[in-house]
Amino acid sequence: MLLAYGPLLSFATGMRDRPFYQASRALMMGDAYTAYGSGYEAVYYNPAGIAKPNKLSVKVMDLELHGSSNVLPLIADNYTLLVSPTALIKEAVKEKNKPMSAAMSLTPQMLTKNFSIGFLMKTYTEATLDGSSDLLDCYSYTDAAVYMHTGVAFGGGILKLGVGMKALDRAEIFRQYDPDVYTAGMSVGGQWKEGIGYGLDAGMLLTYPGGALPTLGIAVQDLGLTKLTEKHLIWSGSLADTGAPRSLQQRVNVGVSINPKHGRGVKSVLALEVKDVLRMTNILDNFHAGWELDVIKVVVLRAGLNQGRYWTAGFGVTIASSTFEIGSYAENSAFDHTGRRSDRKYVARYMVAF
Repeated sequence: MLLAYGPLLSFATGMRDRPFYQASRALMMGDAYTAYGSGYEAVYYNPAGIAKPNKLSVKVMDLELHGSSNVLPLIADNYTLLVSPTALIKEAVKEKNKPMSAAMSLTPQMLTKNFSIGFLMKTYTEATLDGSSDLLDCYSYTDAAVYMHTGVAFGGGILKLGVGMKALDRAEIFRQYDPDVYTAGMSVGGQWKEGIGYGLDAGMLLTYPGGALPTLGIAVQDLGLTKLTEKHLIWSGSLADTGAPRSLQQRVNVGVSINPKHGRGVKSVLALEVKDVLRMTNILDNFHAGWELDVIKVVVLRAGLNQGRYWTAGFGVTIASSTFEIGSYAENSAFDHTGRRSDRKYVARYMVAF
């Protein structure tokens, strides 16, 4: 049902946009993953990471929960904040300049030699009552996607190349609400713009075969762009808003990494990265750095710097086929690139893989 509380203002062209998916493992290490490209997460950052002699493994469960520091104290009383845009927005309008965000995702996946196929479901909402404009900034989307990636290695693994494709069904709200909405009952059910799109990714990893294996990584996400065409298939019905969600913009990310071994079963990675190099206006905003320490594939420590300003950290434990991880990261949640609004988030992940 559509809101009848006054005009809704769409955000102008040039406002920030998000990549298809950001994995918690990468976010805990500053989202600097292009030149690392290891494990299941390679498909989201650099498909060249698939070009490895991986043993067949199946991730039957990968549940991630994200919540901002302003949402966590409220979850015990209202757990629907994690999945309900309406519930989260109602909390956001209670206090100005208090970012609220929450997300939940499921990403089962199969990985084998030079190939991976997977499925993704995710819901994400962020909302802030802006004190300067007195408007509610609202961004929310729900995704269902399938993806397939393949890669090939040359020169004994010195050069790896990878490509991938995805089919995405997304329902999205990306709007500012006028002040009248604050005093009325609110429902977002009729405001989704839903669409389907098909995207391509490509990547390269070039590794010097010596020392700490210094690696250069280059990835192109959503090659050209991933255009979404209006289609009310899964998330919305006939009363939904007309039009398609915004396209997923092409991003060219460039990174470097080193991968030293510190002893038997103990290794680490240090990665630096500049994202979206063809569209950046301030290199600091696009700079990412990350570190991961793996101790006998049981204990993992992570730390990093996201968007050139925000610290990130994480901790994980793997016992048999189960992995549990917790961490924190922050990002700029301002819709206008010239503004700045810090949103500190916390994440928990539970994965079962065989």
